Amino acid sequence: MDLNTVLNQTSLTHWAGTLSKAFEIDPPKQADAPLNWLVRSLRRDIRDSEGTLGRGRFDRVLVYNPDAQAQWLLQRYTDFYTPVLERLPHFVPFRTVFPSFTPVCFGSMYTGVLPAVHGIQSYSKPIIKTDCMFDALLRAGKKTCLAAVEGCSMSKIFIDRPIDYVFQPKDAEVVDSAIELIKADRYDWLSVYNQEYDDMMHANGPEHELAIVAIHHHVESLVRLYDAVETYWKDHNTLIVWGPDHGVHLMKEGKGWHGTDLACDLNIFHYFGAIPAHK
Repeated sequence: MDLNTVLNQTSLTHWAGTLSKAFEIDPPKQADAPLNWLVRSLRRDIRDSEGTLGRGRFDRVLVYNPDAQAQWLLQRYTDFYTPVLERLPHFVPFRTVFPSFTPVCFGSMYTGVLPAVHGIQSYSKPIIKTDCMFDALLRAGKKTCLAAVEGCSMSKIFIDRPIDYVFQPKDAEVVDSAIELIKADRYDWLSVYNQEYDDMMHANGPEHELAIVAIHHHVESLVRLYDAVETYWKDHNTLIVWGPDHGVHLMKEGKGWHGTDLACDLNIFHYFGAIPAHK
């Protein structure tokens, strides 16, 4: 068996249904079924109003979406990711969708459907009309914000929903803005998208020193967001997610690429953790 061709079993289309069930809202209308085992595992880590673990409900969700964090990167450079692993102990080996381009994958992640259903099947950034997580959150009355890099796929494909948006030129500014939003404690759901690794690997290769620096920056950003939640959302049971869109591979020209049906492009790890309320 060639392990380079083995694909993860669980489709990324289960993500939206799983997050919806964990947050106890109705899922996007066509979303794939939730991963009930993961929901049960996450709920064991939060407290009810009397402080009893395992009986609480999530009332905050923070999703960090770092672009192009392939499963094989984490397997090869595990030490780089240990700050994520120790904070978010639950993981799912997802198989992302094909073609494995950013707008296609985030489209499926947030709608819970395959590309043929949500409509983006190439590297393009039209507004997705299929019911998605942001629509589900609006119906549930949840205050929602998307913080992302200006012009990125996430800033384009969901732009017509009446949620709040914060777009900044660079990753660090996006994270700084997200931390200010956490401090304000106004949102029930906050999605934060960063893209430095994707930029660096396309320009230089997946394991170039600048790409490796970008990995560290993504990990550091997750830690900063996690620490802000611990400090400023202490009255809330919070679910935190590390959720990349696709993997990467090295082309013979020395640059990084994705978009194929190879395991290196389709296999990704998502990590989940809970911070219980600590009044």
